[in-house]
Amino acid sequence: MRLVLALAAVIVALAVGQLVRVHQATGELRFTAAAAPPRLHAYGRLYLRSTSTPRQSVPKGTQQIGSTMGGGDVLGPRRIATHGAPQATVPTEIWVRDHDGVWSYALSGGP
Repeated sequence: MRLVLALAAVIVALAVGQLVRVHQATGELRFTAAAAPPRLHAYGRLYLRSTSTPRQSVPKGTQQIGSTMGGGDVLGPRRIATHGAPQATVPTEIWVRDHDGVWSYALSGGP
């Protein structure tokens, strides 16, 4: 009986840990992150997903700069370095491509 309780406690602890990890990274309360989460960290800043429907094409002048926890492609302006960008060149909008389309994300807190 103690073994079953110990095993159940370990499983619950692992499940809660996973929920907390995904929630801190994406703002979602689920076990796996979505390809286009509501919150996204890029360029050392927080971006929030638009509530409008996703577009079907990638905006011109963008390049892939990374990927989300859930496997979506993070796209940013081609003119900005992908690593070590100075604070002055942080884009105010980035995009995430997933199976539904291309989602727009706005910089939270201003440039």
